[in-house]
Amino acid sequence: EPVVRIGFPAACRGMKMIFCLSRYKLPAVLALALSCLCMTGCISDPHVSIDGKPAPTFKLTGQANLHLFWIREVCSEKDLAQMRRDDAVKAPVWELVPEPGTSDRISDLPSFHYGDVPQGFRQTIPKTGPPPALKEGIVYSAGGPTYDAEVPTGAAVLFVIREGKSVEVPMPGYRNGPP
Repeated sequence: EPVVRIGFPAACRGMKMIFCLSRYKLPAVLALALSCLCMTGCISDPHVSIDGKPAPTFKLTGQANLHLFWIREVCSEKDLAQMRRDDAVKAPVWELVPEPGTSDRISDLPSFHYGDVPQGFRQTIPKTGPPPALKEGIVYSAGGPTYDAEVPTGAAVLFVIREGKSVEVPMPGYRNGPP
């Protein structure tokens, strides 16, 4: 009685099913699996960059959504080396939240210039007036909590005002910044 081979190449005729599968289908399945694994590494984690000016501008990149954007005072630059990642954090000195109807997708966000409230956002800290001036020698954290990210923890950069410029500094516990 005839055997129907669906989806196998004509070269499979007369071969045992296992040999045919391993010769033609298995490499294709492995290539597809490898491609999928490689593509998961292509999803970019949220990242915050800084422009180096005294009143810095921050740009977020990556694939996630941002709940809010804040600037927090962390510690003095001298104390940074002793700081641990689980140390208590201070209250934000500046905080922005998106207005209803404004996209919170990182790829849609504007740049955040310290002290300027972009269209579609509202300042929640301080309640009124501009945020305090950033001080020389103090380490600040800029960023915020994220969701719908590969690892939904947040996006942040540490920076200090040094000689009138905002300078990124490595996060404690990481040799060259976060992984």
